[in-house]
Amino acid sequence: MEQWLERGHLSTPGFPRVGLGKPIETAESKAASQKQQEIKKFVDENAMKVEEDLVPVRIDLEYEGIRLRENIIWNAGDKLITPEYFAKQVAADNDLPPVFENEIIS
Repeated sequence: MEQWLERGHLSTPGFPRVGLGKPIETAESKAASQKQQEIKKFVDENAMKVEEDLVPVRIDLEYEGIRLRENIIWNAGDKLITPEYFAKQVAADNDLPPVFENEIIS
């Protein structure tokens, strides 16, 4: 067994050698990869165009005994992150019920 390991075989004795080649690309994986590249390019190009308009925001909400307190600096000039998207992420990150999303937006 030691001789087999020393020779660097990647197969079990008596069985064919298995190559670890490049993963097979499917049409779906190529399309997904291309879409990710397009999104990254769009974000990179548009992030450079955003003018900073920083606004302090304080969130202090309570619903059915659950309390959320957040202090953030919001860039009102950012068109990529909408208040709706932000509210959805905050609710998801804090395991809050969906009712918080509407309250955060307003």
